[in-house]
Amino acid sequence: MKRFFNAAVAATAVTLASTVPLTSHAQAPAWPSKPVKIVVPSPPGGSTDQIARAMGQKLSVVWGQPVVIENKPGAGLTLGADYVAKAPNDGYT
Repeated sequence: MKRFFNAAVAATAVTLASTVPLTSHAQAPAWPSKPVKIVVPSPPGGSTDQIARAMGQKLSVVWGQPVVIENKPGAGLTLGADYVAKAPNDGYT
């Protein structure tokens, strides 16, 4: 039984070690490569808008891309949520 266990551990170690070179080549391209849009479902000037703008300024410095804050107020926040739900699924909204 111990021999089987040792063989199973060795086989697992070899399998895991052989996948390491594969993961080094599977890297995503640099993101973001174009401006990012943050949708705020409340009117401009509110606390949520101010927080989003402060966060957008910091993120634009880190990412090296502009971060656009777009306010979509109304209908109990559902206009903004609907806008985001219908936006392209590209990670930029």
